[in-house]
Amino acid sequence: MTTSAGPATGHAVKTRLVHSDGQIVEDPGEAELTAAAAGTEPFWLDLPGVSKQQAGWLTDIFGLHPLVVEDAQQFGERPKLEQFDDYIAVVVYGAGSDATLERLAQPASAPGNSSAVVDVRSLDALSEVHCIVSTRYIITVNRAASPATADAAHRVSTSNAVAAGPAAVFYQVADALTDSLFPVLTELDDRLDAIQAEIIRAPHSSQLIELGGYRAALIPLRKVLTPQEDVFSTLSSGKVRVPGAGDDQLPYLRDIHDHAKKLSDLADSFRDLISGTVDVYSSGVSNQLNVVMKQLAVISTVFLPLSFLTGFFGQNFGALIGHIGSWQEFLIFGVGSEVLAVVLLYLLFRRRGWLRS
Repeated sequence: MTTSAGPATGHAVKTRLVHSDGQIVEDPGEAELTAAAAGTEPFWLDLPGVSKQQAGWLTDIFGLHPLVVEDAQQFGERPKLEQFDDYIAVVVYGAGSDATLERLAQPASAPGNSSAVVDVRSLDALSEVHCIVSTRYIITVNRAASPATADAAHRVSTSNAVAAGPAAVFYQVADALTDSLFPVLTELDDRLDAIQAEIIRAPHSSQLIELGGYRAALIPLRKVLTPQEDVFSTLSSGKVRVPGAGDDQLPYLRDIHDHAKKLSDLADSFRDLISGTVDVYSSGVSNQLNVVMKQLAVISTVFLPLSFLTGFFGQNFGALIGHIGSWQEFLIFGVGSEVLAVVLLYLLFRRRGWLRS
């Protein structure tokens, strides 16, 4: 089935074979793949996962190493770069179709699965893409559909990047995936600023729970961003060459490396910022506790002289109560002494600033 190039909308659910002239073949058969592999024109094969039959195609038709095909079938790999005789295999991550801050901050669906290489919060939270790049073709395998890969496919089809070579397509895909993670970290930055302002005004236990969720959200991101930075550091330095890419394409790879490094640095800084925000929360709660304790101490101090006066005049001695027999004397000595004690204590507390929060 042949279609014309156009904007990539929705989720990528079909295998696509993109020729150098911009022609897109959806769900190509083995004969079409064999013809493309045996030809001389560059092409891009985009797979939404690898079935058992497609695994045979990749091994037999394209001669890919069985371990590369196995990784593309199982997924869960960290970003990495492997070099073979005539191609490289690169694992790149980007934002998935549901990569929101709230989704990443949710508890893991399988908390007991601690052996997972990359602990993502949902199948759509992060998009794992395996890129196999040679001088004649590029094969991309997606773990989950994402707006980034759809945008890259649209840019490739409209700019006819396949004709420029598989290295140009790889740049478009890797650049779109890397840049797609910026909105998530920007959202986290804004939310942390808001939480800090809320904590300064009135710390609450729900804020601590929210911070714990954001700290958990950084775990899968940091597992992805740090090795992804290393991958593009190697590619941009020229230690490992993208097949078919010349020195004129190194600046584009350095651009991706700069973005990946910025993302990695942001994730590290946000981890420290969350720890600092938790400390601010603890300080705020301690200050609230100190205010409450000070208020209780003031109340206790107020009642201390009152208890003394009532206890003193409550003694059954005639010298104390025998001469107090009128309402005027009761109001002056009985009530007036206690009011005077409260007034004197109030003036003392105000003078020393103990009544201020």
